[in-house]
Amino acid sequence: MKCLLTILCIPALLLLSSTEGWSLPPCEGNNYSTWTNCFGTYTFADEAKYVGELKNGSMHGQGTLTAPDGSVLHKGTFCYGKTIY
Repeated sequence: MKCLLTILCIPALLLLSSTEGWSLPPCEGNNYSTWTNCFGTYTFADEAKYVGELKNGSMHGQGTLTAPDGSVLHKGTFCYGKTIY
């Protein structure tokens, strides 16, 4: 019984441990079109802002798109620049 409990606890500890190793690195440089597999902030010409995951210069993964007035346009999943509902 103790062995079974130990076996069940190990995966739980791994899942509950820090997720820092799973997170994306910050985007580097000023050329957003080269940002891939990273987490960053991009401000559009109209002052709208995207904060989240990027791939090949596009909003891709989890993120938040905010309008210039600060209202949230979409918070959730993006796929190559398009919102996923």
